[in-house]
This record gives sequence, structure tokens and C-alpha cells, in this order.
Amino acid sequence: MKLDKHMGECAICGKMKKLTFEHIPPKAAFNGSKTKQYNISDYFKSENMPWDFTGLKYKQSQKGNGFYSLCRECNNNTGAWYGKDYCDFITKLGNSIIQQRALLQSQVVQIDATDIYPLRILKQIISMFLSLNRDFDLPGLKEFVLDKNSKSFDKNKYKICIYLFKGTVIKFVPFCVLGNIKTFSITKVSEIADFPIGMILYIDPNDNTKIEGTDITEFSSFNYDEKQNILLPLYCKDVNTPFPCDFRTKSEIMK
Repeated sequence: MKLDKHMGECAICGKMKKLTFEHIPPKAAFNGSKTKQYNISDYFKSENMPWDFTGLKYKQSQKGNGFYSLCRECNNNTGAWYGKDYCDFITKLGNSIIQQRALLQSQVVQIDATDIYPLRILKQIISMFLSLNRDFDLPGLKEFVLDKNSKSFDKNKYKICIYLFKGTVIKFVPFCVLGNIKTFSITKVSEIADFPIGMILYIDPNDNTKIEGTDITEFSSFNYDEKQNILLPLYCKDVNTPFPCDFRTKSEIMK
């Protein structure tokens, strides 16, 4: 009997099932068009600037960006519980940026997020990180997403930060460790960046951890059905390389 090529362990429930395609970010959050997916090894061999993919081989994705990472049940549940409200938030934000491109020239943009569901937005972000990090153990996050009403989020172990995407390179960075030779410290992160926001998951942050973006970890304190108006100061970050937490401008890279 021929095995289904998409059989695997669901990134959320952990059960061995047939996996469905999970759009990351959701399809309605500016991720419904064809995309070009490049091989990272070819990228490193290239002498092009980090944002220049000219001449590199790529695979065309007809569905947008994403992975076969969730079983049908978890895909449907997260979409119904969190996806719509996340997309509403992102669509409003993205349309504001499209209409006022000059906003991205600022260091910080004050975003008046009205009528949002903070917990739902946070859980959608975490579900995306779980899909991206299927091969890594992130204790407590699966349980947090599986129970839509749960507020049991370990704020000492994890931080979630977001920023306004100002760049040309879409990022999907699974769990990695960054070292700082000046402070002899390490930072454990995973990062997703696509218009209009970038998202960073910090694992085991400490006093030496340099936090980039706006910390929205406290979104976990709200109830599932709790709607809020929140003033969010979002930092504008240049994204010109696929490397984690690299926010150098093109001119800084070219020096």
C-alpha cells in the first residue's frame, strides 16, 4: 500500500495523521498569492546581495507560503477559534500601511488597534510558530493553543514580540541560538516575517536578552471573548536578509 506523503505528526495535537496545508501567515492575511521558494543552500552560494534572488533556482508555490504541518481538525479549529480575528487585525494594519507608505519611514508607529481579541491574536501567532517548529519541543505551547480558553502561558519561558515589516525578504526561521561574543550570552529565537508584520518568539529570555519589537506577551492575560482597544507602538524594522533578528538597512549591509 502506498503511504500518503503528507502523513506525519501534527504540530499542535501531536497525533500521527494526514497533514493539511497550513498557510503561514493565514491566507486572508496577505498570503493568498503565488510565491517563489528558494533553496537556502543555493542562496548561500550566491554572490548576490542578501535581498537579490536573481538567477537562483526556486519552486513555485501556488498556495502561498506555508507547510503541511497540521491535521485537519487542528487546522479547522485554529482557523475558527483564532484565524479570523488575527486576519481582521492584520488586514486593517496592512491596508493602513498600503495607504500610508510614509509610516514605515518612522522609527515607531502608534497603531490604534480597535475591537481586537488579544488572546486570539496571540494564539494564532503561537500556532504558526508551532507549525514552523514541528521538530522542536516547545513545552506548554501546544496545550495553550489546544484549549481556546486557556490563559496558562509561561511568561518566564517565552516572549512574543511583533514589529512592522519594512523590507524585501520574507523570513521563516525555526528555532535557533544566537551568540553574542561581547556579553557572552545566547538568545534562543524563532522568527516569522512577512508583510505587514514580523513576529519573534523568544525562548528562555533573560536579563541579557536584547528584545526586538513590541512585546505582546501580555495578550495572554485576556479572556478568549474579551475585546479590547489597544494603542500599540510598533517598531519599523528593515528585513533584507533571511537571518534571525537581522534588521540592518541595505546601506549598512553594503558597507
